[in-house]
Amino acid sequence: MGAESAECGRCGGWLLPRWHRGCERAGHQRPRRPVREGERGKHAGESSDIGGLPMSAKPKAGAKAGAYDPLPDDAEVQPAFQRSPLEGENGKKKTQAAAPPYELLDLLELLDYQEQPGEVLCGDAVLEIGEFAMLFGFPSVGKSWAIMDLMVKAAWGRGRWLGHEIKCQFATLWIGDENNKRRLANQLKALHAAGMLPPDFEKWIFITDVPETMDVADPAFVAHTRRIVEEKGIKVVILDTVSSAVVDETAKDFSFMFRGMKAINFGLPVRPCWLLVHHRRKPKSEDTDGNGRLHAISGHQVLRRKPRTIIELERVTEQSGDRRVVATLLKNSNGKSEGAKHALQQTDRGFDEIANFDFSECAGGGAGGHNEKITEQHIRELFENGRVHHSKGEAVRRLMELTGAQNKACYAALAANGRFSHMLKIEGKEIGLHTGAGPVE
Repeated sequence: MGAESAECGRCGGWLLPRWHRGCERAGHQRPRRPVREGERGKHAGESSDIGGLPMSAKPKAGAKAGAYDPLPDDAEVQPAFQRSPLEGENGKKKTQAAAPPYELLDLLELLDYQEQPGEVLCGDAVLEIGEFAMLFGFPSVGKSWAIMDLMVKAAWGRGRWLGHEIKCQFATLWIGDENNKRRLANQLKALHAAGMLPPDFEKWIFITDVPETMDVADPAFVAHTRRIVEEKGIKVVILDTVSSAVVDETAKDFSFMFRGMKAINFGLPVRPCWLLVHHRRKPKSEDTDGNGRLHAISGHQVLRRKPRTIIELERVTEQSGDRRVVATLLKNSNGKSEGAKHALQQTDRGFDEIANFDFSECAGGGAGGHNEKITEQHIRELFENGRVHHSKGEAVRRLMELTGAQNKACYAALAANGRFSHMLKIEGKEIGLHTGAGPVE
């Protein structure tokens, strides 16, 4: 028996460092801990223990005898496990049978797997049952109109949303924190006047008022949203915006948000797709091409990892009255369409696709992250209204400095078959302006 332990004289149970509870409850006396070698006299006039308790467990001054128990009964110590959404506040299970947290897949069935009708709602797995998707862009780029456009076309069960085909008819729920009744009414009235709404649109389109809370993990939010999803047969839930659903844009906040959405989906026979609407931050120089644009999503990278689909919506130019936008599929994990771009004209009826669009118009990255269009005035200024000419490389460099556009966009603008070819005079390696391409009086 070690110096740090003792036994009960009646039952032989271990007493130290945690005394034998059976004996303690039966009234057996708890022995004092044996004093360690070299410990006696460590503090003059003091013992290293009081009544068998270590110094760290001394009762506070004024405390009643026996009121302090450094080792409470086992029944008082309960592990803090996360409750499932089907468990009540009192810890008792609800009458509804809880679904298992996961199931094993049959690998032989996977070999023969075929997409079932209704699993993919839009495009090449752009919106898919049970998955997360994201639409992001700068403020005022048209995200709210894109949401309404999706809901209307889903209610019809046909059309193309941001360039991707709607595969079937399905109900949508828009939980929005930024649009009041006035704005929503104006959108619906414009669509109704244009004959864009189906006769029974109220059975397919569901929109909330501004919620009292956007805390997706809140039990009341989970229960209420889950009930609506079940009763209305919702296939896509739109959370607008992510920033309203979190305190800070940290990994912990986003993780709790996703846990809340999974709790709402928990055990449902058909789990809805969640479309997250989010803002884009001011991009850095490395955020302007390809997958680098994913880094322009505001917040922790958890928000980029979870969604299987991510679409960026950006304006072609910042010119007043230009309502053209480009939707880029930056991430398409469950499909094969990553990188697809579609140019669209925003109207009061939704979005119309633009055929044969020159994407070099929005390839720049001007100050503040906004896309600057290279205009004819820029070309005239570059060549001083025809008074000078430059080599191709020098012209590209000067145009980049003049417009803030990127190298690729400037090369495209000065190409022999580019948008400004009617203005350019190319002789060998030199570029200038055609006669008559000077300033317009």
